[in-house]
Amino acid sequence: SFALWPFVWWQTAARADRVQHRFQVAPFLFAQREVSTSNQQVVARYNRVWPLYSYRREGPESRLRTLELWPFAQNGAVERNWAPLWTLYSRHRLGAHVDTEVLWGLYRDLNRGADYRHVSLFPFYEQTRRAEGPRASWSVLKGLVGRERVGSHVRWRLLYFLTFGCIPEDEP
Repeated sequence: SFALWPFVWWQTAARADRVQHRFQVAPFLFAQREVSTSNQQVVARYNRVWPLYSYRREGPESRLRTLELWPFAQNGAVERNWAPLWTLYSRHRLGAHVDTEVLWGLYRDLNRGADYRHVSLFPFYEQTRRAEGPRASWSVLKGLVGRERVGSHVRWRLLYFLTFGCIPEDEP
């Protein structure tokens, strides 16, 4: 169906295991959702308000991105090559793994649940925590001052190359 074609239109397409619903006000608004025919639950969703944001979810994976300057439907080549240039904020989630990036990586938060976490504010501060060991480290100005801990062993770093303390080689 449509109104003011080709600018406003909506479509429903039935497939063997899913029903896909689309609505578009070109190029500003695009919404798509896929509903499972067996249990009537939404299994995939994609929303875009151009040029402000896009949101995609499929199963346990989701991605939110702002700005979204590409006015057309998702395109793999544009996603890989051009979208990083205009993306100011992105959040990608896959189960317990959440990656957040602001301003082209100036702020980054990589969270892998209880196993791993890395936070950085480039170039001022970064902190990493791993469950194995347990292991944790932080540094200021990419190593001007830093500390690494593995279990009960601690090593300090000063002026990028001076180290104090010892971490045994057999530690992970």
